Amino acid sequence: MEVISQLQGATLLPFMLVFARVSGLFALAPIFSSRLIPNRVKLLVALAVSMAAMPLAGGTAVPADVGVLATLVLKEIVIGVAMAFTVSIVFSAISFAGGLIDLTVGFSFANVLDPLQNTQISIIGQFYSLAATAVFLAIGGHVLLLGAFVRSFEILPLDRMPNFPDLTMSVLQAASGLFAIGLQIAAPIIVTLLVTDVAVGFLARVAPSMNIFGIELPAKVAAMFALLLVTAPFLVTAFSTRMHDALASVLDVLAKGS
Repeated sequence: MEVISQLQGATLLPFMLVFARVSGLFALAPIFSSRLIPNRVKLLVALAVSMAAMPLAGGTAVPADVGVLATLVLKEIVIGVAMAFTVSIVFSAISFAGGLIDLTVGFSFANVLDPLQNTQISIIGQFYSLAATAVFLAIGGHVLLLGAFVRSFEILPLDRMPNFPDLTMSVLQAASGLFAIGLQIAAPIIVTLLVTDVAVGFLARVAPSMNIFGIELPAKVAAMFALLLVTAPFLVTAFSTRMHDALASVLDVLAKGS
């Protein structure tokens, strides 16, 4: 609080705008927006990130007019939310892929609580969500995301407006890609499980007296877990690539601001 008390005059208004953009990180970004993190901790980290970004944004002259200031604050919130939402789409795509696998294998009737989002999620969806979180931390995704937020002030200063049509289109493209990314990740396992269903169907025709229902589910579950292990490296690569692409696309749009 002593640091905040030193922000006066021309420094206070830029800090407010910086904090408005950074607040989007703790509103929607994965991990940072988790309800498991106390609000006080989020506030302190947001203030620390804002202070770290001040050297890049502190020299910007901000008008003291209330109307202009309100517009700038709203603009910063939109930018922060857009960046955080674009990254969260990647996590949602991973969970969606797990949900598709659950639906195919027959686990869709059982849901568990996702502690990060405080929502009900399928079993494999939860596994993929936790795996994505582990990969995110392992590759330094949290540092990458914080760095992207700080760098955004260099790319788009506080006194410049982003190209809102391009920014909106970028967010919509990220959202529309959720299903495509999820299908790409889940496709190898889904196709294999469908082939397993076909094989069990042929077996039922060849040996009608056999208890097919007692064989089908264990076979599909065994195949699913085997494929989860086989496709794990692909999941890590796909997640890391999509995360970098998501941040790069938003920063590129911000660089085109006026």
